[in-house]
Amino acid sequence: VESDLIYLVPELVHVDSAAFARQAAELRIRDTSGPETEALLRSYGGQFAPEFEYEDWAIGWREQVHATFLDLSEQAARRRLPGQANQAATILRHALDVDPTALELKGLLAAAMHFSGSQAAARILYEQYATEWEREFGESPPKLQEFLASVRSARPTSQ
Repeated sequence: VESDLIYLVPELVHVDSAAFARQAAELRIRDTSGPETEALLRSYGGQFAPEFEYEDWAIGWREQVHATFLDLSEQAARRRLPGQANQAATILRHALDVDPTALELKGLLAAAMHFSGSQAAARILYEQYATEWEREFGESPPKLQEFLASVRSARPTSQ
């Protein structure tokens, strides 16, 4: 401590959000299809430093780390679709538990459910997704079969 300035020595302090961001960046470069990615995503329980919700100094970093979580979740799920649909669904369920407002992930979860054999549940979830999409964006998303075809043929942008 010097006067009114406090600083932390990085070698002596572990910051969860910084560690998460660093590990996520490393996984995006290497490969998001391994168990390390799933473990890292499970370790994320929600936005960091919620006790500083309205503090200007925390908002940007918290949102950046949260966006990293959502991005890694989506990329990891897409890499598993359609062949590893159950794993993709697990990743997406966790992401939606953490952030129920991640609308795009709800559509992907419907696809994962469909590819894993739960067509009825997938249809119901996709109808919810479509209703929320129309409310949010004022337009209809693609029909379920078109969406499934686009997910099936899509390749993730990383790796």
